[in-house]
Amino acid sequence: MSLSFVFHNISGAVLPIDDLGFEFALDQQVVWGVFGIDKISESEDLILAVAAGSLEVIETISNTVFDVPQAIRHIATGTGGGIVNDDGILRVHASPRPLDTTTYFTGAGDLTEDGGATWQRGQGERMLFMMKSSEPSKCVDLVFADEVHLKDGFMIVEGAPFGACLDITIVAPPGAVAPVEYGEIPVAKYGNKVPLLKDGWFPMNAQDGGRVPAGMIVRLMIYNATGENDQDPAATFKVAGRIEMFREHTVDPMG
Repeated sequence: MSLSFVFHNISGAVLPIDDLGFEFALDQQVVWGVFGIDKISESEDLILAVAAGSLEVIETISNTVFDVPQAIRHIATGTGGGIVNDDGILRVHASPRPLDTTTYFTGAGDLTEDGGATWQRGQGERMLFMMKSSEPSKCVDLVFADEVHLKDGFMIVEGAPFGACLDITIVAPPGAVAPVEYGEIPVAKYGNKVPLLKDGWFPMNAQDGGRVPAGMIVRLMIYNATGENDQDPAATFKVAGRIEMFREHTVDPMG
């Protein structure tokens, strides 16, 4: 599939773009390739016209009209850094990453201390488990300020006994999908009794991303061995994790 981008003059008048030596007729649409991608990314007059609401950028396959920040970013970076042919068609490749998101690797969630009114991205609970032989399980809850799309992850293990394992569950906090009195509700499970054994690196790979709405809990639960059903006795061991995801905001917005 190829995406085609056009400029559309919505100024209600003839619109000159002086630094490109071009003049848009009333309501005229022009594909990007008419100008050449290098010239587009260097044109201050195009950016000024978009910022003033005189010119819009349209992706014609889905008939998407970009908002002003998106349009300016596409102009300044050449459609987000993509390669555009001379006919104005953007070369694309299949990707599980949703539009307007960034690939983000993290070993921690986000932090809120006021019920979600403000957030500190990346400053929440960390995916670190120091399991003791006296502990049957241990939990880490990751919460994110924005909608995220979980893709891959891995766990690094040191000294895990035979029988130790991991659950990954998406949990709705109280009041998210039901009255508060019902408390937390599991809504999806991404990992069930995933084995952890001895020392090693345990990847969990997927070809696409699973959507997690903002405020949902990504719960990681490590279970110790029990000594039952041929399992080793409970032991002291370490686990650390990392998630690959797609999200719109990777740092806290300025201001």
